Amino acid sequence: MEFHDILQKRRTVRLYQQKKVEKEKIISLLNAARLSSCAMNKQGLRYAAVTEKNMLKKIFNGTLWAALVKPYRTPVWGESAPDCFIVVHGPAEKNASYVKFDVGAAVMSMELQACDLGLGCCWLGSFDHEEVKNLLKLDENRQVYAVVAVGYPAEEPQYKDIKLNEDQSYYLDDNKRLTVPKYTVDAVAEFYEE
Repeated sequence: MEFHDILQKRRTVRLYQQKKVEKEKIISLLNAARLSSCAMNKQGLRYAAVTEKNMLKKIFNGTLWAALVKPYRTPVWGESAPDCFIVVHGPAEKNASYVKFDVGAAVMSMELQACDLGLGCCWLGSFDHEEVKNLLKLDENRQVYAVVAVGYPAEEPQYKDIKLNEDQSYYLDDNKRLTVPKYTVDAVAEFYEE
């Protein structure tokens, strides 16, 4: 798949087939994350790929999904839940204010790689941070920044170009397909040219 096609196709996926994600594909996602840009090349992020069912379910039970179209894109355990969570953790923010930039780069790289591999992802910020930290037995100097749901998609969200004055809220179209409005380049960028 061409990179432009990946950018066009990559959308957040919240409903998954109940199909095992191969370990090689998870390793490819982790490889994409570790090769991402990071501040001062400190490489402080670490990753936990969780596929063990008990841990997976505990993390899943503490997550919130797609508030604007709830409950239609809230996965159900055993029916439409992800097969893997990749937990991104790093130094506690008080020691490393730069780390959130690193997290963004790492997660975006994983999302693009996932799309290329036929997988879907959902970058979750609404989850039980303490539960995840305890499950991973992280010490106080570590902080959980993101949980990325990974699996084979059971939906194909689409995007729609919009102007700056249009509503950017995602929604279900008449066919119940998740639609994500995205501002056009002209709406979000200015050019300073000679």
